[in-house]
Amino acid sequence: MKEQLHFWTAYQEYMAKNSPIRCQKPQSRQWMNHSIGWPSDIHLTSIISTRKPGTGEPEIRVELGLLGAKAKQRFSDLEGRREEIERACGTHLSWHNPGGKNMCKIYVSKVGGADFLQEKLWPQQQQWLRDNLELFQRVFDPIIHKTA
Repeated sequence: MKEQLHFWTAYQEYMAKNSPIRCQKPQSRQWMNHSIGWPSDIHLTSIISTRKPGTGEPEIRVELGLLGAKAKQRFSDLEGRREEIERACGTHLSWHNPGGKNMCKIYVSKVGGADFLQEKLWPQQQQWLRDNLELFQRVFDPIIHKTA
């Protein structure tokens, strides 16, 4: 979808000017991973979607992804600190641990004003994504470096 590529290209430029968090090369897909020095099986991701599962509404999201053989244990360790983590984030987070998969994620999402197809909303969306990426990095970085 060319609109995704257009959004991510503008977002990468925005992040280069406004944040220490680096973006991967923009591509035509719903997500963009960010390079922040964590182990390769832990990643921080920005997501744009025209349809949130369950509601069908547009959504933007910042996600901490845990992959591979250590995903379930890392998720359990983080979930044991859930109250502390959510207090540090200042919001309720979604905790997703699907059975039968070596993948888990913790995320925060925005639904209202999240339609990335409306270019006039990009400044607010870019700022929301940046603010939450930086928040996730601040909150999770010390924990990840202790347990990785």
